[in-house]
Amino acid sequence: MNDYIEGYHRHPEAKAADQNGNPAGPDTVGLLGRLRVRSEKLARIGKEVDRLDQDEGASLESLDPAEYTSSGATLEWALGVLRPEPANEIAPLIGMSDKRFRDIRRGCVKEVRSEHREAIIALARSRADRAGAKE
Repeated sequence: MNDYIEGYHRHPEAKAADQNGNPAGPDTVGLLGRLRVRSEKLARIGKEVDRLDQDEGASLESLDPAEYTSSGATLEWALGVLRPEPANEIAPLIGMSDKRFRDIRRGCVKEVRSEHREAIIALARSRADRAGAKE
């Protein structure tokens, strides 16, 4: 029981910061502040859950959360629609270099700026509307 009580006493507060703004540790003493959380990027994600007991073992296709735009169109869908067109024709329409667009198309870019993502999706949507493709 003593070990439990000592462990509880030394357990750091996960959401607290020390006087310098660093995460509180087991040896932090004094007045604790709020720990600042910084986001890497904003993303709209779904809240799907794996319901094994209801779906007889079915699971989600991806381990990552599904990202959504306001219309439901994804960057992957948009890149698929634009795939037949040359990068040097598409890039100027969305305000980026040919090389950057080719890197995005190949999946070499970790994060695509939101204005570029929206421009790619908008262009793909206009192309799809002309061709009759579905999102």
